[in-house]
Amino acid sequence: MSFSKLPFRKNGESSHYPGSERRRSERLAIDQSIRFERTGSPPSNSRQLGKSKNISSDGILFRAVNPLPRKSYILIEIDQRAMNWNARFQHQVATIQGKLVGKVVRTHLNLENGLFDIGVQFLANGKQGEKEVKEALAGSA
Repeated sequence: MSFSKLPFRKNGESSHYPGSERRRSERLAIDQSIRFERTGSPPSNSRQLGKSKNISSDGILFRAVNPLPRKSYILIEIDQRAMNWNARFQHQVATIQGKLVGKVVRTHLNLENGLFDIGVQFLANGKQGEKEVKEALAGSA
């Protein structure tokens, strides 16, 4: 395929590309304020604000002013009632004191708005995610 025929997006075009979808679960577009904090960080700068872009049972994508290191663990506060969170997903995702527990898998600077798009994979609840939740609480990455 020549370079000129690659499927680049133009303003306003759909973000769908040819090929199969690789995500395991469907994402729900949601524009909602969130609070998040990196585990193990000093209390003085631990809580930050962000704006969600989409969410699924596996993770969340949100915008933030500051980047987060890949593989760092975070706790996310989001109004689960306001986003009509599906009850079956609630029991799949690990929580600590009502906050969703996740691991940063992607941080990307959006050159259009100067904010960072941060992709987080939720940790599994129960035996499956027990080891990672302990790592998250210890603040290790």
